[in-house]
Amino acid sequence: MVRNNGDEFTIKSGTWYEELNSNGRINKIHFSDDIRDMLGYTREEFPDTADALIERIHPDDVGAASELIGRQLADATGNTVFDMEYRIKHKDGNYRWFRASSYVVRDDDRNPIMAAGTILDISEEKEHEVKFEEELEPSIVNLRESIGSVSTAVEDATEQMNEVATRQNDISKAALDIEGSLDDSMQIIQTIQSI
Repeated sequence: MVRNNGDEFTIKSGTWYEELNSNGRINKIHFSDDIRDMLGYTREEFPDTADALIERIHPDDVGAASELIGRQLADATGNTVFDMEYRIKHKDGNYRWFRASSYVVRDDDRNPIMAAGTILDISEEKEHEVKFEEELEPSIVNLRESIGSVSTAVEDATEQMNEVATRQNDISKAALDIEGSLDDSMQIIQTIQSI
């Protein structure tokens, strides 16, 4: 049982392993019954062949999965990690989300001799993520609108403050002009009085 955002859901898992020949090709593959159970198949419907899995991987995902497993097998350093999410067709015809990871065992010459991995059914987790995003989206839209309104208000306030500052400068300049005119008038009056 896993808890995410307050929701509880179960993640089911299964294992597989394959024995490889010296060229890295599959000699033998074995899927656990847990994998078959997750996908709704019997052993007869989902035999221990690579095609049993590959033909059920979603067409949009099979290329990336094949490319990554190929890189992992070719990397004699063991640094390439196979860990990805992809969809696999359930017996009911619907695709379910899975997270797959694998590890490659190598001989002394660093040739791959075995690969093993796990497949986790993460469909419930994905559904919860989608539901959470759908529930959260109106709040995000409102937040964006609010931020836009605040931004507009700040721009308007800044513009008004700039106008006030400009008017204050004009008023200060007018006051200095008036003061200069008063000084001139006072000098004229003083001159007249002295005459």
